[in-house]
Amino acid sequence: MTGKIKKIFKNQFVQDLITLLSGTTISQIIYIIVSIYFTALLYSPAQFGLFFTFLTIGNIFSVIALGKYDQAIMLPEKEKNAVNILIFCLIFSLVSSLVCLILIFIFKFLLTDPNFTNLIKYSNLFPILYFLPLLILFLTVYQSFFSLLNRRKQFKILSISRIIKTSVTSVIFILAGYSGFGVYGLIAGSLIGHFFSTSYLVYKVLSNKKNCLEFIKMYDSQIIKYELISNKNFPLYLMPMAFFNSLSLNLFLGALNIISSPLIVGLYSKSNSAIRMPLSIISTSFTSVFFQKMIKTKNKIKLYSLSYLINLSIATICMLPIIFWGEELFRFVLTEKWAKAGIIGTMISPLVIFSFATSSISSVFSAIKKNEYSLIWQILYLLIGGGFLYSFRHLEINKLLLYFSIIGAVQYFILAVIGYILLKNHESNKLL
Repeated sequence: MTGKIKKIFKNQFVQDLITLLSGTTISQIIYIIVSIYFTALLYSPAQFGLFFTFLTIGNIFSVIALGKYDQAIMLPEKEKNAVNILIFCLIFSLVSSLVCLILIFIFKFLLTDPNFTNLIKYSNLFPILYFLPLLILFLTVYQSFFSLLNRRKQFKILSISRIIKTSVTSVIFILAGYSGFGVYGLIAGSLIGHFFSTSYLVYKVLSNKKNCLEFIKMYDSQIIKYELISNKNFPLYLMPMAFFNSLSLNLFLGALNIISSPLIVGLYSKSNSAIRMPLSIISTSFTSVFFQKMIKTKNKIKLYSLSYLINLSIATICMLPIIFWGEELFRFVLTEKWAKAGIIGTMISPLVIFSFATSSISSVFSAIKKNEYSLIWQILYLLIGGGFLYSFRHLEINKLLLYFSIIGAVQYFILAVIGYILLKNHESNKLL
């Protein structure tokens, strides 16, 4: 038994995962304490609702900003090719941020147009939208350098970057909360945290003059053109898939912004982020290592099956307290004003469990270049979920959430089965 345990911990996949988890765990523990407990005390549900809406819009934009070419950095055999994809991503991240700024000014113009009076109810969002281009820039640059360092197996650096982000963000959250800055304190904390973590990754890649010169010398427009064409599968299938996935994950939040108040949006946002955080400690690190291992390993089917079952078990165990004592836990930890968030947490538990288990291994579609199947699933998920929310929008919020959660859980399980079938066929064809 002892020998088997030692063998497990000597496995390179497990070692890489532990390295990433160490930094992720520390950073997430810091963030969980601050973002769940202190923000609940220092900020109102309505302020948290506006902040979460801001983050959601930024995350959705950042998903499509790079055409998902940042994931293609992992694939080339030659380092020079990977660096050229990175250079393209950096240029495109700047362009995407500028496009976002233009769209904000267009939105501002529409608010003053009498033909678009239905947009006036979103006017409370407008002042914070000016910060979106910065958020998108930081997110996309970070993800680009993250992919390069992930390719180089620099997992310790990636772990430290997460600790930096959560530590800085947490400090700003607390200071701004006590100073009474409201939603702008939350936004400032997020932006400053992203800035420092992104700067750290950039520094590690371009830490001296020699590295900078080598980086510049590697630039080759022909290589960029070749890699963009070779990996066209990413913007054609993976980007729309990721975009629809982001919309799907935030579908209920969008519906709440339309049919409810910032207070309800804040309660849902706090509940959703609080119950997903323990799982995110694992998922972020696991997904990074899983994708890298899926590309290299010979026994892909075993890796996929075990990964799914392990993640499903972990998610179920983590969610049991929320399922049975959600309202009591939120009332005890976050005070009475957040107790309803615990009820919401219980309702969305099925979706959280199955979405976590499937999302952790969903990069298999990229690894075997079958992203079109994932895209079709994402479109159907969005159509079914959106159709359900529209048709039953007059239901009581908790019932609407529970039914939506169950339907979503079933769809995520179906996606996991599709991934298994496609992977099995892919491996069978390689033997022919």
